[in-house]
Amino acid sequence: MSLFVACDLGTVFIKAAVASGDVAFSPSSTRLRPVSGDFGGLRVFAAPPARVQGSPMGALKALLHSLRAETGGGFTLALTGTGAGPIAKSIGALYIPPPKALSKGIGALHPEAVGVVEIGGEKSRFLAVETEKGETYITDYDSNGDCAAGTGSFIEQQAARLLFDNEKVGEIAQKASTASKIAGRCSVFAKSDMIHAQQKGATPPQILKGLCEAVARNCKASVIKSRKIKGPVVFTGGLSHNAAVAESLKKLAGLDLTPSSEPLDASAIGAALILAKSGGKPFDFSALLDDGEQLFPSWPPLTMEKVRVIAPNKAVIPESGEIRGYLGVDIGSVSTNLVLVGEEGELIHEIYLRTLARPVEAVKKGLDEIETLFGERLKVLGVGTTGSGRELIGELLGADTVNDEITAHKTGAFEVAVRHSIASVDTIFEIGGQDSKYISLKDGVVVDFAMNEACAAGTGSFLDEQAQKLGVNIVGEFADLAFSAKAPTRLGERCTVYIEKDVSASLALGAAKNDVIAGLSYSVAQNY
Repeated sequence: MSLFVACDLGTVFIKAAVASGDVAFSPSSTRLRPVSGDFGGLRVFAAPPARVQGSPMGALKALLHSLRAETGGGFTLALTGTGAGPIAKSIGALYIPPPKALSKGIGALHPEAVGVVEIGGEKSRFLAVETEKGETYITDYDSNGDCAAGTGSFIEQQAARLLFDNEKVGEIAQKASTASKIAGRCSVFAKSDMIHAQQKGATPPQILKGLCEAVARNCKASVIKSRKIKGPVVFTGGLSHNAAVAESLKKLAGLDLTPSSEPLDASAIGAALILAKSGGKPFDFSALLDDGEQLFPSWPPLTMEKVRVIAPNKAVIPESGEIRGYLGVDIGSVSTNLVLVGEEGELIHEIYLRTLARPVEAVKKGLDEIETLFGERLKVLGVGTTGSGRELIGELLGADTVNDEITAHKTGAFEVAVRHSIASVDTIFEIGGQDSKYISLKDGVVVDFAMNEACAAGTGSFLDEQAQKLGVNIVGEFADLAFSAKAPTRLGERCTVYIEKDVSASLALGAAKNDVIAGLSYSVAQNY
């Protein structure tokens, strides 16, 4: 019995399809579901997609061992998708370029299609296709190049920030009658627009609708461009389930757009069909065994040797009586920080919270904690706000002072220097959720500053998103892994997408997760 297995290794999910020429073949479990299409006499089955979570080789090994158990024996193997080329070469599998696999799959599933729009975790593609006598030909092709603003991973990240299930974004967005204006050309600008929209009172459905429209605009501008496509176009990829994106894309590009019957598995199915026609030797599972350590360009291990961590001067809180203090609130894109200090500036209490795209709720949670701890004993003498949400929260709290971040940084740095007998501060490096700043001081006055205007590669939100993809908690676990790395991987230091590609390639070749995490830390410093 000849079995042909193809795995589509994406940045978010790994998918697999099994093709068999034996009409009597039946998988040993219901995990492999039959697929309908024009497969030239072959029976085709699809496996449930599995998340890669920063370990493409690990995900592939688990899937292949599962498929061997479910098919009852060996098979011939092909790989397609992001980062699949190096892995296919290292384990002796056939590599099939993604456009070729996708066009073959669409031709078998939707022979009437004249075009394909795919929006996956990292890539957006357009293919013009022609299918004749069971063969599908690509007559035109374009992709999103090096920008991830119009891809599925960006939608997923922003949905997570708003605490919504990625699968329900389209449904929720369609409930909004109007859309917030969200930039579509860059994920960084889009994040800023989302935060500003929230501060102006936009509802989550309006923001999500604006986000979906931005993704559609980006796909139209960078992938479909000025093409006039007449005839049925199939929408595939992880984002094809998003009805709001599909509706916007139809209107913007004037497409006769229909979701694929196999939106996630079309490429894997196409690769399995190509493999079945070309044949090959049964896959040797011993190739999955570790064959020694891969060598990667690396940085020296991270160390705290030249770093001085300054602990705050904590106030002595009396067991009874009135507590007098000032409240400072820093509302950022990623975190919200509340600090209660005494009349002499000594620390009474500090709170770190995730903003989670809900600044008002985050501040309320912090205030509730302060009230629970101190109750009526606390007399707040004044309130100051800073950060990207300072105006909104300042208005709600009736703040006595609302300051920009540079002024707040300068004042706080001098206070710390005075309290700890440090020489006069002349430089401040600040890396926040979205912004990175350099501030130069002279005699307590800001004389120069610079900040990132359009790139998130050197910011905390980038690290946060990469940590999520790698299945690592950004609080605590990320730093522990980074400091445990012996050879931090050299990654890109320009755009987030370039770095993501280097991360995917390094992991595909077997780089240790802690080395990649330490490499990401280096990338932030280099970008800064």
